[in-house]
Amino acid sequence: MAAFRDMWSRLTDPSRHALDLAQERSKATGADCVDTEDVVVGLLAERDGIAALALRNLGLGTEEAIAHARGQRAAGEERAAGTTRFSRPVKMALECALQEACFLGQQQVDTEHVLLGLLRTMSVFPDSAFACVVGPDDQLRLRSEIHVLVVSRDLRGGA
Repeated sequence: MAAFRDMWSRLTDPSRHALDLAQERSKATGADCVDTEDVVVGLLAERDGIAALALRNLGLGTEEAIAHARGQRAAGEERAAGTTRFSRPVKMALECALQEACFLGQQQVDTEHVLLGLLRTMSVFPDSAFACVVGPDDQLRLRSEIHVLVVSRDLRGGA
């Protein structure tokens, strides 16, 4: 729990905004928790973020993510409306996002770290919506694409 609070305090504005959008989307669909598909849609909404760029370069646009998420929710059991919380896969992904940022020597958790966190949870939660969309080959491609985009941003003098 402490790691989760620490991660939340280190979120960049784009990451926080993506998670806020994920919460809004989850509430709008009547879900009682924010799941991986909500986070992906939130990350994609941050169009200039490394995560959105990497996902789009991989060919996963917002329409595909929303369509797949709707299919996942429709196939699953009905969730009661209520206080929106984060699902276990999302909590783990966010804790992993903090670890990814620390591993890369960065103080803040940006959108690419959240996406890397989602990738790390796929082996633990293979039935999550994100894991159903992103296969093993795509995992490697996404990690590579994130690396290329971060290096490119850093060479341009970005954050």
